[in-house]
Amino acid sequence: MRTIQEFAATARLLERNPTYIAERYDSSTVFELARHIESGEIEAKPEIAGFIAREKARLTRKFGKEMNQPYGWASPVFDRARVTTWMIVRAYGLSARPGLYPNASHHVHGVATGTAKVEQADPEGIYRSGPRPTGFLEPAWECIEQLNHVTQSLFSCVYSSFAGAEVVYWRELCNYLHSEIQLEIVRARTHVDPEWFKDTSAKVWKDSNWDFER
Repeated sequence: MRTIQEFAATARLLERNPTYIAERYDSSTVFELARHIESGEIEAKPEIAGFIAREKARLTRKFGKEMNQPYGWASPVFDRARVTTWMIVRAYGLSARPGLYPNASHHVHGVATGTAKVEQADPEGIYRSGPRPTGFLEPAWECIEQLNHVTQSLFSCVYSSFAGAEVVYWRELCNYLHSEIQLEIVRARTHVDPEWFKDTSAKVWKDSNWDFER
């Protein structure tokens, strides 16, 4: 969920900004490789290391020294500030709940918060360390939501690049599939946790004749 939120925010950033930002984004691969080679994380043959170093120097002259920083490709979008992933997600993310991103980070990074959250979420009160499918509905739902945003951004870029391109139909189809998949996620949760479904449905359909058993 956290990774797909990053994809969606980055896609929207590229969609909403001039083409040269996308060029900087493409070129950032060279700087990533250079950082890994210089730190010793990647062992490269001398000729490859030399080529990467020359490309890095050329692109630094073209785009500016901020490209040497992580996410430096997005620096012009943020008034030349030092950019972080959270800045991009906060500015261009489309989640109805922005707190989901830092919340999901606890399970990605090596901090104790993720383990503590897993322990607290266990309805049986049994301590189990590590990820498991407790509360899978929310992250699964969010993943589909963000994947839809990524696709919508791609369609928008295609439409702006090719005059007259018919993308409206495909966007409508994407939205339809997005809704159907989310519905299937809810159905899956319903089978796993019938009591949750009854409680949730009771709140939503309390004034209707909804058949809970069905």
